[in-house]
Amino acid sequence: MELYLVDFGGGEPFGEASKKMALHHQIQVSKESVRRKTERAGEVYERLQADEDIQGQLSVASVCERVMLSLDAAKVKTTTGEWRDVKTLTIAEVEPQGETDQNSYFSRMCEYQVFAKQVQIEVQRRQVRQSSQACAVNDGADWIPPVIDACRPDALR
Repeated sequence: MELYLVDFGGGEPFGEASKKMALHHQIQVSKESVRRKTERAGEVYERLQADEDIQGQLSVASVCERVMLSLDAAKVKTTTGEWRDVKTLTIAEVEPQGETDQNSYFSRMCEYQVFAKQVQIEVQRRQVRQSSQACAVNDGADWIPPVIDACRPDALR
C-alpha cells in the first residue's frame, strides 16, 4: 500500500493523497504521514540516481535520429512558505513531421550548476549525445545556455 501512498503523494497535495488512500484503499493515513513517506521515497530515488553503480543498470532508451531538449523553471511554494525555483529538463524524440514523442522529464530544486550535473543521468539514459541532431527550445533565462552546453553543446537553439 505504501507504493500507492507515494504515488498519490507525488502527484498531488498531501492532504488530497490522504483522502484518496481512504477512498480507494479504505486506509486512514494522515497528511503528515503522506508527506514523510513521499519525501523519504524521493530522497531514496535521488540517492539511487546518483549511485554510479546503479546508473549503469538503468534501462537505456534507443538512440533516436533527432532529439529536442527544453528547459524551464517554475516557482513553487515550499512547506516553509518560501518560494523556490524547480528546474525541469524535457527530452523528446522529434518525428520526421516535426512532432515530438517519447517525452521524459527530470526536475530538481537546486542551483543551475548542480542541476547541469544531476541531469546527466537522464541525458545518458536517453542517449542524447548519440542522436544525429539536437535542438533546444527554451526561453531566454540566463541559466539555460550553460545547462544545454553540459547536455549537448551543438544543439541548435
